[in-house]
Amino acid sequence: MKALQLTLVAPLLAVSLLLVATTSQAGALPDYYPKTFDTIGTLDGLDISSRSLTIDDRSKRLDPNIKVHTQSSQFSSLDVLRPGMTVGISLSGKTITGIWVLPKDYKPAISR
Repeated sequence: MKALQLTLVAPLLAVSLLLVATTSQAGALPDYYPKTFDTIGTLDGLDISSRSLTIDDRSKRLDPNIKVHTQSSQFSSLDVLRPGMTVGISLSGKTITGIWVLPKDYKPAISR
């Protein structure tokens, strides 16, 4: 009976550890994401014709060579952006040069 218990416990333990490891990695951002962003906020709107993006009710201009990054693609386009998305941006002055789509519940790490 003890042999049967051990043969059942070992695989269950292995599966449990695998699930915990996978869950903790699910929140990790891809390596091509920066450690910090100039601004993080909710995308309110995008106007391609005027080359502007509104985040948290603040409008910013888009660089003509804007780079968009998602968790599944290192290089994407403005077409993937939708209102309500959480995004991180990089700025050069008042112009957005990079956009990273973040998980909805993203919380930046607090540096000490």
